[in-house]
Amino acid sequence: MAKYKFSSDLSVKGIKNMIKQLEHYRDVELPKKVERYVTALAQEGILVGKDNVGGFGKYITFSIKTEPAKDGCKALMLATETGKIISSWKTAEGIKTAEVSPLLMAEFGSGWGASNPMQVPGVGQGTFPNQQNAFNEEGWYWIGLDDKLYYSKGVTAKMPMYKASQHIQDIAVSKALEVFG
Repeated sequence: MAKYKFSSDLSVKGIKNMIKQLEHYRDVELPKKVERYVTALAQEGILVGKDNVGGFGKYITFSIKTEPAKDGCKALMLATETGKIISSWKTAEGIKTAEVSPLLMAEFGSGWGASNPMQVPGVGQGTFPNQQNAFNEEGWYWIGLDDKLYYSKGVTAKMPMYKASQHIQDIAVSKALEVFG
């Protein structure tokens, strides 16, 4: 990207012209570049997020929301659920059901397979509703509605938003050089 160039002579008229050029850059060109910069970072984040949703991709959409801010422009990378997953299984007492958030499951996992690298209190292993077997290293079995026996050790966290934020931090300087020259 070409650098913005200012030119003028050192006369009073020339200096006033230079001030106008600088004000135009500050008020018009710079805000456009800042918006392009934060949008480009968010777009990169979305690519990483989409690559890290595991089997929950059909339940999660990503988008960008930009808005002016006092000091430039703010871009938000949003992950939204398209719906909840209803998990059902059979027990001796009858059919049990739990509503599962695909976004939280993708980000934080569940059961023994959950990891919590961010050390968020109350998130990770054992946080799925009524997870009495979550801390069992051997995993657990359950009977599906089709009367088949299933086994699990939980869901490993894929961390789409965490990995997206890490990637954005990694590329912030190179993307700034690309946009601002």
